[in-house]
Amino acid sequence: MNYGFTKFGLLFTTVKEEDAAFILELRNDPMLSRFLSTTSVDLQQQKEWIKKYKLREDQNEEVYFICSNTRGSKLGLNRLYNFEDDCFEIGSWLYKPGLNMSIPILGDLAARDFGFDILGFKFCKFEVRKKNLSVLRYHLAFKPERIGESELDYYFKLSYESYRQHRNKLLKLLSHG
Repeated sequence: MNYGFTKFGLLFTTVKEEDAAFILELRNDPMLSRFLSTTSVDLQQQKEWIKKYKLREDQNEEVYFICSNTRGSKLGLNRLYNFEDDCFEIGSWLYKPGLNMSIPILGDLAARDFGFDILGFKFCKFEVRKKNLSVLRYHLAFKPERIGESELDYYFKLSYESYRQHRNKLLKLLSHG
């Protein structure tokens, strides 16, 4: 499919094999990976994963975005997957350390907008590690429904209506509304 779009002054393009090193850089950063499942550091293994992902993308089953600035510098990642009926799951939300805090938030909002407005889903599911308190606070502000939990994670479902209500308030705070 190779989706691409610009939103909030950021460019979103679907992941390609040549993005493997950037993905590994983020997923294996000690600070960023504290709340992630373990990822191999093997570059060829990551390229193989991307090849398989591209097949899922071609089947409209998943979309994995690289977020860049207008100068083409890669900033972060967002992924939409587990498409079923009226719901998508969002995850792989990772951005380079040291960025202005609004950039990862705008990246998340742009990815959710894509799932809701472009793909037409009515609900978004996501999971948050219980110990990841700042991300948990961020997600709870959208007023999602908690649909389960494990020893490590909380599982949530967010309606389009609840998302839009909080999204607009957040954009005003970030001077994008």
